[in-house]
Amino acid sequence: MDDGELIEHKINRDRNITIIFIRTLIDQERLNESIIQPVKNCSEEMIHTCLSSARAEAVTRLDEAQKLLMLGHVLLHDAMGNWWAVPLENPLGRNIEQSESETILYGPKDSFTEQIDQNITL
Repeated sequence: MDDGELIEHKINRDRNITIIFIRTLIDQERLNESIIQPVKNCSEEMIHTCLSSARAEAVTRLDEAQKLLMLGHVLLHDAMGNWWAVPLENPLGRNIEQSESETILYGPKDSFTEQIDQNITL
């Protein structure tokens, strides 16, 4: 998956954390503020306790993780083997609407917007 990103971050000598997300579906500024910076400074055993500004929820099934990724969540895998999902969906600049300037006979009726990442996601 070309849009998928995987970041492995070493917290200390013994502990790593893996962060998985789809670049075009999340707010990357909030990713740094809400997840990456708090994780760097985390000394807690359970990593989700360091994410005070983000609402982390436990993920136990693969199909649930896939669905949350497509909805703009970031997945975290900690050294304890736990998976967490944090919502960081990117707010759209303009809603996706039907095209009013062109007639479409077959296929999706969505029109492109001014944001290239949003158009690629479509």
